Amino acid sequence: MSQGFARENAVMGPTGPQGITGPTGPQGVTGPDGLTGATGPLGPTGPQGVTGPQGDTGPVGLATVDTLTNKRITKRVQSVSSAATVTPSWDNDDEVQITAQAVGLTLADPAGTPTSGQPLIIRIKDNGTARAIGYGAGYRAIGVTLPATTVLGKTLYLGVIWNAEDAKDDVIAVTQEA
Repeated sequence: MSQGFARENAVMGPTGPQGITGPTGPQGVTGPDGLTGATGPLGPTGPQGVTGPQGDTGPVGLATVDTLTNKRITKRVQSVSSAATVTPSWDNDDEVQITAQAVGLTLADPAGTPTSGQPLIIRIKDNGTARAIGYGAGYRAIGVTLPATTVLGKTLYLGVIWNAEDAKDDVIAVTQEA
């Protein structure tokens, strides 16, 4: 048997220099994605953008103040060929047309509930014979003379405005066809 040193008593020598690193090996298979982490806190609000163009206006409201542009308002017309008494209506008429008056005419006070300054046009033409014209008590001439008759075959216009303060049908214009 040979006699040697026991490991317990052995003294180790210094470590030698490191050797050359070998080439990198092939990349392995990518593993599955991990779980998504929690959402972070909300960031600050960004600056306000540019205001867009103004949209179309909505319909005209019943209880609103609206500006109408390029709109036509069709007049409410009462048409009568001939009658002894004609009663305009503030609620239903913007114009009264009497087209062939064949008897004496009484223009009764307009019926209804007018608004202050509401206008009314009355157009009268006889049937080729001059006819007498009488007026209800509410008509009042302002700067004009109320005509008492039609002129044979000629058109007559009366411009009337409701005077709410005096509760009168003010006739402010009288125009006779030439």
